[in-house]
Amino acid sequence: MATKRLLSLALALLLAISLPLSVAAQEYDLVNGDITVSADDSGQYVSQGDTQNELQTSDTVISSSSTTDNIITISTSEGAEADITIKDLDVSTNGETAIDVGSSNATIHVEGKNHIDSGTTQSDASLIHVSDGSLNLTSETGGELELTNQESDGAVIGSDKEEEFSGSITIDGDIDLSAGASLGIGNGAAIGSGAGGDFTGDVTIAGEANVDAIAQDDGAGIGSGARGEMSGSITIGSNADVTAISGNDGAGIGSGQDNSMSGTIEILDNAIVNAGSDDYGSGIGSGYRGEMSGSITIGGNAQVTASGDHESAGIGAGAQSINGSSGGMTGTIMIRDNAQVTANAGRKGSAAIGGENDSDMKGIIAILGNARVTTGVVNELKAEIDSNGKVALTVTPKE
Repeated sequence: MATKRLLSLALALLLAISLPLSVAAQEYDLVNGDITVSADDSGQYVSQGDTQNELQTSDTVISSSSTTDNIITISTSEGAEADITIKDLDVSTNGETAIDVGSSNATIHVEGKNHIDSGTTQSDASLIHVSDGSLNLTSETGGELELTNQESDGAVIGSDKEEEFSGSITIDGDIDLSAGASLGIGNGAAIGSGAGGDFTGDVTIAGEANVDAIAQDDGAGIGSGARGEMSGSITIGSNADVTAISGNDGAGIGSGQDNSMSGTIEILDNAIVNAGSDDYGSGIGSGYRGEMSGSITIGGNAQVTASGDHESAGIGAGAQSINGSSGGMTGTIMIRDNAQVTANAGRKGSAAIGGENDSDMKGIIAILGNARVTTGVVNELKAEIDSNGKVALTVTPKE
């Protein structure tokens, strides 16, 4: 009998040793001061106040017990990537960058409800800064991240004013992201480059991500800020659901006012996209006075609605100027597979897909496979925020 008991105890001990241990996360309250997360080939470290270079042996979780203007800085070297979780942050930065990735590499997991805004101080800063580094925003828990850059010419996520965005931004997982949904004053893109900064990098939105990207004025919803060329790549795929709007003369997706879209835009898989410009930019393509010389591909089972306004195309070139001079649509637009597309032209005269007039249309439009395209003309395009804080782009057709 004693032998059996000893064997049972030994077996229980063996099982206990073999089971994985649950290690508590290392948690930091941003209210207690600015936080720097550094990573190299020796590991990840956190510094805050008197705590300097604390080695991270479990998940790094940053939250805030109340509203704060303290910031998070990411610093990586030797090819390392920082990996942190933000949970229930409430940050108002007074015009400063809230999370600075810059040239570093970071994955940020989003848990709970997070709110970050720039306040009403005018500045040139992006809210989440990425220049030539890489950022992956993701969630495994349906986390929410609301970002509002009210009075800045920097991007909401991306580069500062007059700074090139040459890095990469990936938004995936089960994240619910709202970037710049409160329209204010500023010419940066919601996601991409700041005003006067070229977009040469790449943005990917995938997974089950739900994204609202609302530029405040003449920047693109996703793409370049005003006066910045969009020569990089934008890919929206998987089951992502994206609303992208320019508050004035940028494209919903593509380039901001006064520069061209020479890069690539792909909307694939089962993605759902609603893109529009509230003035002279295209829904997808170039902004006001910008040539569309790049390529736009919509394929898979994607469902896309793209709406211009005034003399701009739903998909293609924005209005080139008030008097109609143009660089036009010299690129390629391909709609293929089982894609379903609704393209709405601006109410003052333009093609739903293409350019402002016949002389502007110098490129290629191809509709292939089982793709279905519906065209119309906009009478009024309006972006509204519903009671749940989500952005809806309402298009009233011209009769």
